[in-house]
Amino acid sequence: MEHESEIKTETVDYYWSFRSHYCYLSIDRVMELPREFAVNIRLRPVLPLILRTPKYFTSLPDTGVNRWSYIQKDTERIAERLGLSFGWPDPDPVAFVPGEFKPAAEQPHIHRLNRIAVAAAQHGKELEVTAALARVIFAPQPGWENPERIRATIESVGLNYEGLMNDIESNASRLDAEIDTNAEALAAAGHWGVPTLVFRGETFFGQDRIEDLRWRMQQQGL
Repeated sequence: MEHESEIKTETVDYYWSFRSHYCYLSIDRVMELPREFAVNIRLRPVLPLILRTPKYFTSLPDTGVNRWSYIQKDTERIAERLGLSFGWPDPDPVAFVPGEFKPAAEQPHIHRLNRIAVAAAQHGKELEVTAALARVIFAPQPGWENPERIRATIESVGLNYEGLMNDIESNASRLDAEIDTNAEALAAAGHWGVPTLVFRGETFFGQDRIEDLRWRMQQQGL
């Protein structure tokens, strides 16, 4: 019988956006995977698609259907089924030009959130802090960006707030470069959206594909 220490642990890449409600719906289930399978989850934050590829939204065909209305209902239904507290972020993690679906030049929230997640990896806490922040961002209560709420959330997973803030300020360029690399890797994996999981070169897009990933890992004997 193979000893536990001899079992090979593989890596699943997990592409994530702090603006994505579907990422929020996925993260608890993704974090459960290492408890069932010999895998590590490598969180790879990317900028929201509206910032990476703004032309994607302007190129969508006009079908006469209110896509956003369906997405809202779908998201709220999934959250209810999963027993997750849910509210639409207020404010949006992406800042927009007032009255337009156009990102503002300054983005005070999304870059900070991504840098926190990447910097937390040095302490092995990237998934924990990302999940904790997501629960605040997608909480029914507004005002998630309040510095004291951010501080309390970071400290709730055992990270030092001041140390982490100093890190993201001192190393912003390096952290942003890693986030850009994540976006390039996502494209190389054959997708553009999140949440996306990649296992042994196979891509699973969407919170509704986690079960397919579990099936594949069972099939592969993990």
